[in-house]
Amino acid sequence: MSLMGRPTSQGNTGGLRDPAWEFSGPGFQEMKAEVTEVPAPLPEDTAGCGQLLSVGEPLIHRKADTIAGKYGVWMQDPDAVSTYGPNMVWRIDTVGSDVLLLPEAVESTGAALYRGSLYYQRRRSRTIVRYDLSSESIAARRDLPHAGFHGQFPYSWGGYTDIDLAVDESGLWAVYSTSKAKGAIVISKLDPDSLEVKRSWQTSIRKNSVANAFIICGKMYTVASYTSPNTTVNYVYDTASGQSKAVAIPFKNKFRYNSMIDYNPAQKKLLAWDNFHMISYDADTIAGKYGVWMQDPDAVSTYGPNMVWRIDTVLLLPEAVESTGAALYRGSLYYQRRRSRTIVRYDLSSESIAARRDLPHAGFHGQFPYSWGGYTDIDLAVDESGLWAVYSTSKAKGAIVISKLDPDSLEVKRSWQTSIRKNSVANAFIICGKMSRWASYNVAQHTSPVNYVYAQASRASPRRGHTLQNEFRYNSMIDYNPAQEGNLLAWETSP
Repeated sequence: MSLMGRPTSQGNTGGLRDPAWEFSGPGFQEMKAEVTEVPAPLPEDTAGCGQLLSVGEPLIHRKADTIAGKYGVWMQDPDAVSTYGPNMVWRIDTVGSDVLLLPEAVESTGAALYRGSLYYQRRRSRTIVRYDLSSESIAARRDLPHAGFHGQFPYSWGGYTDIDLAVDESGLWAVYSTSKAKGAIVISKLDPDSLEVKRSWQTSIRKNSVANAFIICGKMYTVASYTSPNTTVNYVYDTASGQSKAVAIPFKNKFRYNSMIDYNPAQKKLLAWDNFHMISYDADTIAGKYGVWMQDPDAVSTYGPNMVWRIDTVLLLPEAVESTGAALYRGSLYYQRRRSRTIVRYDLSSESIAARRDLPHAGFHGQFPYSWGGYTDIDLAVDESGLWAVYSTSKAKGAIVISKLDPDSLEVKRSWQTSIRKNSVANAFIICGKMSRWASYNVAQHTSPVNYVYAQASRASPRRGHTLQNEFRYNSMIDYNPAQEGNLLAWETSP
């Protein structure tokens, strides 16, 4: 038998008793296994956890042949321990050869694969089943307490999507709702062996108001529409902090009927089933290998100067941040908006955007980065006198430009052009109006001279020979904190 359905109109959860979802007799559910090519991520994308920055273009892998294939599930095991391995692709959709017969029918498209087991919701119940692929037998089963099922709290497209199982870097999750939550999404972390609920979080977003959800690094993201060709990832809930935010990350439904979206932490990709088609998307995150940490040198908010802020796994912002060039000053976070030359001032007390302005003619998204790359085209910095930007322009032909910015309006007050090419240095920081460059981010001897200084007051560019260390040989962020005299803050990991 096949897993399929014919959902009603968007948001309508009534009348879901479509004959296509009914199964005659005891039956078996078929699960296909096959090997397919899914491009592996670049090495720098595999380390650490982070906040979702962007979703790539949809990549088509295969099209289902029958009407049953309009709705389906396809998976790869991100932490394979069975003989099948991580490159095996599993599908739950249609009748065919080379299939795995499950002893019970599967409910909808919320199944997941993890450590050699298939996890799924049993048909017409709140029971979660763990099916061991090696022994081809049920290893565990447990009711998900109070969870709605069979059309009580589905996603907006219907399809009995009441319980959605997901896997991220830390393990197995369930996304669902309960009568007590009144249809709002509940997130539960599950024990992958016993299926016991380890902890739960209740969000404020109604499950039938979103098309789907997935989890990356403990953060649940929702997709606004399953049919719109150009929709958004519109909401994120962070289980680490209990905070939630509205976001607007572009997402494409290429074939206008997306019935399944899941994250694969090994591939760093989203896998989707869009109207007969198996699709994948690159999931671009700020990962722990590259990050930013800051303290406010002139704190005016309730957080104070000793609060440490990170942009990698913690701070939820209303729009995506570009690379590691953010800065903190007088209670505001300053950052470059993703894929643009726009500088944003985010007020920490009100948790809202206070100002935004394009940095005139600045290169962005890989035009004029530092030598290590990472879209480090615009680097914001703070010294004793205020806020600065280090960047380049086409007119400067890649040479570093330094601009003093108004910290309230973000207007450029004055600019200086240097003679040193931005892609020839690993990083830069500003102390007392003097920009210093960091020669290498990964020098083998673990030392890197600060060998060039540009003083705005005199326009002099003396060479210096101060020797500093890249302790872990991959330094992606260096900033000066004027309140902590003599201290540079850096983000460094092993290569």
